[in-house]
Amino acid sequence: MDKLAHYRESIKTFLRKYAESMTGNSEIEVELIFDTENDHYLLLDIGWQKSHRVHDCIFHFDIKDDKVWLQENNTDLEVDEDFAEMGISSDEIVVGFHHPSMRKYSNYAFS
Repeated sequence: MDKLAHYRESIKTFLRKYAESMTGNSEIEVELIFDTENDHYLLLDIGWQKSHRVHDCIFHFDIKDDKVWLQENNTDLEVDEDFAEMGISSDEIVVGFHHPSMRKYSNYAFS
């Protein structure tokens, strides 16, 4: 399997696994979005919690510049452990929600 295909399958596996673990309000739908043409992958919560509209991005990944970009992580999970088990090292992951000037201080790729 080539690198791009491996990234795509690993991200989808991670998001499916996390989505399956989510339980909660039956009025809140867990939505997976896999745009393999443009390499955007999201996990969303959508619905209603009483009279409050819920539309939250739990995870957002992109693949660009031969790296996995973590654009959003609204959990307490460190995704590098899961990705390491799938053969993706932390130097292949860019934390996109960190300012570019701060990325060099992390254990992840910085661009």
